[in-house]
Amino acid sequence: MTSVLPDCGASASRLRLRAAAAGWIFFLALTFLGLPAWAVELREDLWATDGTVHALVVDAERGMLYIGGEFTAVGPVGGPPTARRNLAALDLATGAATGWDPSPNLPVRAMWLAPDGATLYVGGDFTELGGQFRNRLAALETAVGVPRPWNPNVDGTVRVMIPSALAGSLYVGGDFGSVSNATRHGVAEISLLGVGFPLGLGQQPV
Repeated sequence: MTSVLPDCGASASRLRLRAAAAGWIFFLALTFLGLPAWAVELREDLWATDGTVHALVVDAERGMLYIGGEFTAVGPVGGPPTARRNLAALDLATGAATGWDPSPNLPVRAMWLAPDGATLYVGGDFTELGGQFRNRLAALETAVGVPRPWNPNVDGTVRVMIPSALAGSLYVGGDFGSVSNATRHGVAEISLLGVGFPLGLGQQPV
């Protein structure tokens, strides 16, 4: 029997709401990017998830929408699901998932795409993705979904991230007390070079 993303009762309603929400977020993202009017229509073909989406990143140049959250599959409402665990890349031309599939073992809660589009930084609750151990923070190659050597090793959930005004580091916030075994309470600045050592921000107040 072929399974489908359900299209009945409360489940269907939730999926429609998620699809509508994803469509409107997609609409707003493209609007802020200043794309032409034809590109900001509400998408009916954008795939939905079977769970919750916590973070979105648009790569307009390469035509990708990265979604991270708590889900196990993506697909059209009423159509066959495609297994994607907590992280997926959707083709902006078709709305469908690509073959990119790092499959983090626990939820993704924050993402940032490097300016060159070659690396997607992800944070959350996970401890493994792309077949490698990464505690709550990782840098993924957007070409194939393999983790880069960058590995800050955060001891608690990462909930938000933003690049520093000066290139070369990333600010992260969440429920953690250390980064790479250095004390950092709730907020940290992490170098984007090498394996991702923490910098001065976020040390224990005195």
